[in-house]
Amino acid sequence: MVYSAFSRAFLPGAVLACTLALGACNTASQEVNVMLPSDLISTNAQTSANTQSSIFRALGGAGLNPTVSMFCDNQKVTGDQGYARQVARTYRGYLNKLLAETDGGSASSTGSVYGVDPITGVPVIPDPMATLPPNQDDISVVEKTSLNGKIFNDAQQPVEGAVVTVRSLNDSVDYDVSTTTTAGTYAFNNAPAGVQVEITVTLPGAGTVRRVEVLKSNKQGDPDANRYDFGTDGSSAYGVDYNALSDKPRVTQVTPGRNASGVAADTPVTLVFSEPMKRSTVENNFALCIPDGTSETIVFTQSDFDVSWNADDTAVTFSPKAATRLDSGTHYSIGFKAGDGLIQDKSGVAREQDYFKLTDGNYEASVSFTVAGDFNAQGWQLQQADYQPLPPPVKVRDSFYFSYDDSASTASVDLFKYAMDNYQMPRPEWSKTWEFLNYETFDHQEQESIGLFKASMGLWKYPHLQNPHLDTYEVGIHLSAPYKCKATRQQMNLTILLDVSGSMDEELVSGNPLAVKRSKKELAFDGLKAMASQLKAGDTVNFILFNGSTQIILEDFEVGKGNESQFLAAVAKGLSTGGSTNLQLALDAAYATVEKHYDTRKMNRILLVTDAKANEGNTDMGIVRAAAAPENNRPIYLSGLGLGANHDALRMNQITEAGHGAYYSVNTETDMQEAMGDRFIPLMDAIARNVRFNIEFPGFMRHNKSASEELSRNPVEVQPTTFSANTSQYFWEQFLSNKTDFVGDEKVVLTITYEDPRTRQQKTERLEKSLAEILDKDLQNLKAAHLVGLTTALVRREVSAAEVRQELDQLLPDVGR
Repeated sequence: MVYSAFSRAFLPGAVLACTLALGACNTASQEVNVMLPSDLISTNAQTSANTQSSIFRALGGAGLNPTVSMFCDNQKVTGDQGYARQVARTYRGYLNKLLAETDGGSASSTGSVYGVDPITGVPVIPDPMATLPPNQDDISVVEKTSLNGKIFNDAQQPVEGAVVTVRSLNDSVDYDVSTTTTAGTYAFNNAPAGVQVEITVTLPGAGTVRRVEVLKSNKQGDPDANRYDFGTDGSSAYGVDYNALSDKPRVTQVTPGRNASGVAADTPVTLVFSEPMKRSTVENNFALCIPDGTSETIVFTQSDFDVSWNADDTAVTFSPKAATRLDSGTHYSIGFKAGDGLIQDKSGVAREQDYFKLTDGNYEASVSFTVAGDFNAQGWQLQQADYQPLPPPVKVRDSFYFSYDDSASTASVDLFKYAMDNYQMPRPEWSKTWEFLNYETFDHQEQESIGLFKASMGLWKYPHLQNPHLDTYEVGIHLSAPYKCKATRQQMNLTILLDVSGSMDEELVSGNPLAVKRSKKELAFDGLKAMASQLKAGDTVNFILFNGSTQIILEDFEVGKGNESQFLAAVAKGLSTGGSTNLQLALDAAYATVEKHYDTRKMNRILLVTDAKANEGNTDMGIVRAAAAPENNRPIYLSGLGLGANHDALRMNQITEAGHGAYYSVNTETDMQEAMGDRFIPLMDAIARNVRFNIEFPGFMRHNKSASEELSRNPVEVQPTTFSANTSQYFWEQFLSNKTDFVGDEKVVLTITYEDPRTRQQKTERLEKSLAEILDKDLQNLKAAHLVGLTTALVRREVSAAEVRQELDQLLPDVGR
């Protein structure tokens, strides 16, 4: 069996007892045509709600977070439990592997992360995400599929004559084709299924837009299975506005890079545009600003720089004059705020907002970077004599907002660990430090209550390894939500809304090339069966299947009184799939069912299990969001499991945001094990919504590095998150200061603003500590977090092997050994 909880819960003789008395349950007016697989039914098996093997008496989940299980077993969960030491050992081991044979894990012609396979001696660079045999270069043996889409401009009109190119990103599969749009439409046949491709669209005067997708198998002949639009006509769910073609000029490349840190104070700013520009409009509006809360202060304009253009006026460089020097450790933004804000191309077409298109995502009004005090124009290579103290601070106090991501997906961390354990180089995009810090378990040392939460704060202060004038500070904050157990949690009225459309037959992307291929529906099937171990007597369950229609297959089922076979049979029906996906219809049916059985004594919840690929009915996101947030005052919350790496994450996030619930991405068995184990209560019981974190600190501390996903002085630029019961987050932030500037009485303040999910009341919690109070506190957690960040930075090639070795030898000689 896949899950340890699953194997304990479903014992022989009680696995699939099916004396199916479902007549009273099939009450929906619209029916999904499903067939219960005969090999899943044992008509002779006997069950009893009172037997020890009862699935509804299985205790707990897989126990991925040991502190929750310990708490629920009345064990002590505070103090040094050894978790930080284990994290440190794990990541020091990873660093040693990465440094073993190559230059810090930068795979070269010598082979893999180890240089050579230590068993065979053969150089290898295998790909953990490969879905094809490693030597497969014959596209004729790969399953064929088709793809299509529509191209719109930013006026939501179809574009004629745009060039669409599709190129395989898998080195083993050669696929590179192009076409031009007719009435805005493009289509390709005989494309390789299961392969990641890059789709680019080009039109003279409108630049280039891009998407990267994994082509799906389409044996059902669904015309929209691989539909990828660029832009939208206002009703299409297959594209987004910001990917439309536009003749408005935009910035497509910036130096220093977007969100760059450690930038030299005299670094020139270079902007590359999508087309030739009218020079004066760019120069007159150019500004460097310092963000301050919701506003920005202009500090430098064109007059502070020497300006030069390339020959065709598509790139401009602003070089600081001798008297212009950016302050070390300061956060700046590049924008067009000094004049009327209109930048124009040569033909006079203007853009007045959201000038930057540097990613495949949305446009941005400005681009930020941070200047560090120990850099010069040549980068890191400074002699000791060249290092200088930091200039006096600009502010007495400083602060920023940050987010460490509330996603429960562990897929990136699992893929990283699989690669490290199998002589493979992890991909840089898997190395998201915040995900690793959320994944690992840290010690709960000296946490104190701050309203709803418990928190501890620590400070590690040590001499800077290069600049003799500076000290480095690392601040660690361990924040925990209240623990709740199966026995003590509030009873639930749970409505399960399961997608049984044709797309649920798609195979999951696996990080293990030897793993048995599994589909989305099989993962959902195993997960929902395992969920039975999380239910308890008094919970009520409604079960709805949906594709292009809906069918209630279990209604008002009370755990502890109902026949278990009814629940198992309802889950088994989810294995029969086909048809389209009508999300609005499904959400309407779910809320109607919850309203019908609403119970003020219980948590009234909807669990949406889907890949969210709506292709029938009303697919407009405004309408779908409205369906997920009906106009009533009842606390009915909708949470979701997004199945598969290619599920519509934007749609799932919007639906669950509107439904005031949590949302987990599930692509692996480990993801599902967590979702139906330790994270089941967090999935159902969000204790705080629209959470924003702010850290305030003395101005002499210059922020240098962050492990957060998002960070800004402007709160609206940081996506609010959800905090659920039974969860913890570890925050790690690094600062620099002159050695002479330390003042122990100065305070570090963590402020948490959030909304109570039940009362909608806005609340604020605050933890305030002096530097002297937290100095040398929580060092085991801090140093373990430092090793995690060092590992991810090395894989992303943000630090060199030499720098890693220096830190291991001088800062952490005994940590993790």
